[in-house]
Amino acid sequence: MNEKPVHIPLVASLFTTLFLIVLSFTVTSLASPYIVSDLGGDRSITFYALSFFGFGNVVTIPLAKPLGAKFGEEKIFVYCVLAFALGSLLCALAPTYFWFVAARFAAGMASGPFYPLLAHYFSCLVPSHKRIIIAWVFVTMLVVVPVLGACWGGTVAYLYNWRAVFFLNAAAGLPLSWIIKTYLKDAEIGLLRPGFDWIGWGFYAVGICGIAFSLTMAQQIDWYRSEAFNAALILGIVCFGYYLLRSFTHESPPLALWMFSKPVFALAILCLAVLFAVLYGMIILLAIWLTLDARFTPLWIAVLIGHMAIAGLFPRFIIEEKMGKIDPRIWIGLATALLAISCFYTTTFDVLIDFQRIALSRVIAGFGLALYLPPDFPDFGAVPQARSLG
Repeated sequence: MNEKPVHIPLVASLFTTLFLIVLSFTVTSLASPYIVSDLGGDRSITFYALSFFGFGNVVTIPLAKPLGAKFGEEKIFVYCVLAFALGSLLCALAPTYFWFVAARFAAGMASGPFYPLLAHYFSCLVPSHKRIIIAWVFVTMLVVVPVLGACWGGTVAYLYNWRAVFFLNAAAGLPLSWIIKTYLKDAEIGLLRPGFDWIGWGFYAVGICGIAFSLTMAQQIDWYRSEAFNAALILGIVCFGYYLLRSFTHESPPLALWMFSKPVFALAILCLAVLFAVLYGMIILLAIWLTLDARFTPLWIAVLIGHMAIAGLFPRFIIEEKMGKIDPRIWIGLATALLAISCFYTTTFDVLIDFQRIALSRVIAGFGLALYLPPDFPDFGAVPQARSLG
């Protein structure tokens, strides 16, 4: 937008918020067995805490634009930080696993608007010649921080108490909201366009919740033999289907689905879906398997998974100059091959768990993850501000 100097304190505060939210997403990955054991449950429901946090994100991501346009981006962002801190506090105080998962869902809903708002802020605050740097930091955090979150949560749960992680999240949210409010007050942020299909969003939210509930809890409620499963799945499919039909005719849909008509955009979204499915699947499945079956301590698992975070940092320096000169599909193909090699290499070993083999597979996965995202996020400057919120 302009060539003013970067507001470093504000940008640093925004990245701190992104760090805290992404860290919180996977903080239960290694800690889940301890949380379930303490609150009541078995190994089959250890992934609920991560899954329902993600579902909460998906439900409220479209609300960033209408709420920001009506009440102001500054207020919505600060209120979301405070709501996230409250959700983290409720997680720490949860008496049962049901209430813990409910609090995680609430925290996920509070943090959903962060992602589009952050993209909007960066497009407004960062000069065009600096956006490639911001994009690289953004992408690197999306790859590395989830791994750090899993390591952090598991280590604290093993050495001390899992509740401490959520108390710290809640404590960090309070000063962070004040800092961001102070800096955003004087920042020049472009206004968001009003207009939003609230009815469409209602069907979207019900559809997402119905489908997510049925597929996540299918094993516990006995699949199609359960009336709850059938009702939730049918309701979710009907509501989400109506939302899709409505989105193509309404002038202000919750999500700009018309963009999927562009092959490049559709391919990028498909690649992102595969990437994050692989990323979170790797983290949580490996953590549960090594904890419950191989009897690894969270410290050793953190060391193993940490290889992904370390490896994810190096390609940024290797390909920064060459990324734009090569067809991005080549990078995506190379990254996919590395991820496939990592998965295959992880699953082939003798009866005894080979620490070196798993560690090497994590390094390969780290390189694959680091190479996967940059082609999809080449530059924040390439995304017009008016479309940054869908």
